[in-house]
Amino acid sequence: MKAIVKLADGVRPGAEIAAEPTEYLRHRVARYIMPKSIDVIVDEMPCLPTGKLYTQALRDRYPS
Repeated sequence: MKAIVKLADGVRPGAEIAAEPTEYLRHRVARYIMPKSIDVIVDEMPCLPTGKLYTQALRDRYPS
C-alpha cells in the first residue's frame, strides 16, 4: 500500500514531512493498513471534471 500526500501551500517537501503521516498513523491504525511508502506531490492532484479525485491517474503515475 502506498500513500500519496499533497502538501499545503507554503510547505516545502523533505524527509521530515514524509515521516509525519507515519508517526501519526503508527498508533491509530493496524500494522497491515500502514502504507509501505509515502510519496509527496508538489503539483496538483489529478481530478475528474466532476471534482472527484482521479485515482487511476495516481495509480499510473505512482505505481506501488
